[in-house]
Amino acid sequence: MKAVPALPRSVFGLLYVAALMVLIDQSSELVASMYPFRTSDVQWRFGAYGLIVGRTTTMVLVDIMLIVAAAGLRHRLVVRAWGLLHFLVAATILVGLTMFVLDALELRRVVRPEAATTVQLAAGRAALVALVAVVYCVWVGIAAFKGSRPESAARAEELLVVPRAGA
Repeated sequence: MKAVPALPRSVFGLLYVAALMVLIDQSSELVASMYPFRTSDVQWRFGAYGLIVGRTTTMVLVDIMLIVAAAGLRHRLVVRAWGLLHFLVAATILVGLTMFVLDALELRRVVRPEAATTVQLAAGRAALVALVAVVYCVWVGIAAFKGSRPESAARAEELLVVPRAGA
């Protein structure tokens, strides 16, 4: 297999910073969109879960940036911690999805008939994205633990090292 040229450490450091910036931006925008918090209101909970799930694609990009940065800087403990966090997020998404489905069923009874299709489509989309996100989180969690083993790191290092001239 052909070796890949090593990137400067600063590139991986920039990925950490960029991921942090996007994470702060998206989180603050989400909080501002959901404020004021009315957790006892079924419509608010339904909309809040939809907004959270709507950020999934952006969070996957943040996730990839963090994983590449941690792997590139050989931060095995960060990769492992990030993998553990993925298992927790998957469980949280499943609990949230359960509550979301119950809220959707409750909303279906009180929403006007002409708006019922819109609510059902929004619920279906959010549920589909949530289920895909759970699969993604479990997959990344497993990959993070497998990839952060010392023997996996040594093998990856072999593939990333550029052969020296005359070697």
